[in-house]
Amino acid sequence: MTDTNETHTTLTGAAPALIRALRQAAEAAEHNGRAWFGVEDVLAVLLDESKSALRHYAAQQGLVDKVDAVSDLAQSIVPGSASGASTPAAPVGVEFTITGPDAAELEASIRA
Repeated sequence: MTDTNETHTTLTGAAPALIRALRQAAEAAEHNGRAWFGVEDVLAVLLDESKSALRHYAAQQGLVDKVDAVSDLAQSIVPGSASGASTPAAPVGVEFTITGPDAAELEASIRA
């Protein structure tokens, strides 16, 4: 048993856009001084993604202002710096591997 809370997760079959969003959420959490990220971080990233399907359909429906309002709300609930005895010791991060004929293209889309 460790003195800190540590989590390790493996995803199989995740779309490149999801991997990119998780990596961006992890980077945002690290930028905010946290060694963990949560649903708030992921939601904020998903709502802020200018190329997302959500933004595309919101624009078609004339709902961009409403999506912007929800995005602002999501940004407002993202936790700031957190540290304590049980805070994870390892830096936050999302690692991935891709194999197959389109691996290079998919990896490039994640790192974009």
